[in-house]
Amino acid sequence: MIKNEEEKVKEGDLVVITGSPGEHGVAIMIARGEFEFEGEVLSDCAPLTNLLTLWEMKGVKWMRDITRGGLASVLCEFGMENNFTVFINEEKIPFSPPVKGVSEILGIDPLYLPSEGKAVIVISPDVKEKVIEYLRKKVDPSADVIGEIRKKEKNFYTVLKTLSGGYRILELLTGELLPRIC
Repeated sequence: MIKNEEEKVKEGDLVVITGSPGEHGVAIMIARGEFEFEGEVLSDCAPLTNLLTLWEMKGVKWMRDITRGGLASVLCEFGMENNFTVFINEEKIPFSPPVKGVSEILGIDPLYLPSEGKAVIVISPDVKEKVIEYLRKKVDPSADVIGEIRKKEKNFYTVLKTLSGGYRILELLTGELLPRIC
């Protein structure tokens, strides 16, 4: 949801993630016992009420939790609703080691794993330091800028710069990565 008319999202705005995405999805997969993974991964399920302080700050323009469809779907929906292309850098996304490991072993894309305690925020560049400092102290030390808003490019809404330096178009999740349990 966009905050107000004065705070419209525009080209050059930054995309921030409030912490490591996908932990809820991995925790659910492990808890179901369908795979013989050892170790404990806790769900990232947490209230997001501490983000309300940011919502009142000038320069914070849009925010949404990362639930169904994961980070990729949330960013695609944002681009579609606002007619922008979101460019994100895979290197900047703070995936935890368990999320990376389980995703590699199972061959699933961690960008589509659900989170229940993380959000994406779009901000103007001039509040970057203030927002990141707040998030790292009050929410999660891995919070960071992961991309930027650009004018609409062709027929795609979200582009990922991959770890290898290439580019990949992200699309909305089709189907269910995990059956709904809550």
